[in-house]
Amino acid sequence: MIGKLFIIKSGAVKIYRHQEGREIILAIFNEGDFFGEMVLFGDEKVRSASANTLEKSTVYIIKKEHFLKLLNRNPAIFMKILNTALERLRKANELIANLLIRLTEDQGKDRVVGLKLTHNQMADMTATARETVTKILSDMQNRGYIRIVNRQISIHDLEGLKSSAGLE
Repeated sequence: MIGKLFIIKSGAVKIYRHQEGREIILAIFNEGDFFGEMVLFGDEKVRSASANTLEKSTVYIIKKEHFLKLLNRNPAIFMKILNTALERLRKANELIANLLIRLTEDQGKDRVVGLKLTHNQMADMTATARETVTKILSDMQNRGYIRIVNRQISIHDLEGLKSSAGLE
């Protein structure tokens, strides 16, 4: 699957990973959806998830070198992929923010997440990738919404966190 874009013409495909003997479904894509785009723009050599059809499906596969040629001829494709990637990131941000809010114990000004969760555990709870959790938490901390000390997360700007995740 490395170095290829997959476009679903018909059917359904699940994106999943195995962890500790369990299958964790990260996404389900249907007709018109695509996946595998992240490896086309980066230097990733290892895929972070697997794919499997859920029903009879027809999937187009475009190799990276062919995709890049197509992109040069039609830059609008890049905008479509970028917009889709941003929407997926926005949804992941919302899921992670919701998780933090749900797990907090109100401590007055600061809300403290009652559990010390690993990024993998948070990824499992939000059906995202560990790398996504790491990036989003880092961004939330840089914006001053949360603080992380010794894996203990406290929310310092609840309104900002909600707003950034599109919850208000």
